[in-house]
Amino acid sequence: MTIRYGSCRVVFPERWDGTRRQHVRQELWLLVVEGYGDKGKRVFFYTNIPLTNDLILRQTVRRYSDRWAVEEELEFLKRRLHLEDVRVRHWKAIERVCLSVMLAFAFLVLFVEYVSAKRKRLLHILCTTQSELDPAARFIYYRVLDALQMASSFAFALNLWLKTG
Repeated sequence: MTIRYGSCRVVFPERWDGTRRQHVRQELWLLVVEGYGDKGKRVFFYTNIPLTNDLILRQTVRRYSDRWAVEEELEFLKRRLHLEDVRVRHWKAIERVCLSVMLAFAFLVLFVEYVSAKRKRLLHILCTTQSELDPAARFIYYRVLDALQMASSFAFALNLWLKTG
């Protein structure tokens, strides 16, 4: 996928700054990047970094790209590992929950790395099986986690059936 980008200076109307007790003019730069997000849609960022030359523009796009990957991972932790669904009251409990979720994610990353290095066919099967069930899942960790959850549910049900059976 190709990433295209461009920028322009945006000057907002003056507003009253109560702290400085004067009118101030805010000047930002609009950065438009095509190729991020789902299906390469355009993404718009405002920044206070003056994007006056191509080197600064490329560096800023690279920084936003790194940030985008972190945002994807946090969204994954919240949605698929249910980090937002936890109700705890004490700081120590929050730390423990976050640690557990991060360890689960680290295990998933190591599993994907191991499988992609040693068992490429298994990774293909897991991703293909899951993508047939949820074609919208593009992030590989979504696919692998869903496939592992499906496989563990099947193994648990099979074990129960054999015990009762």
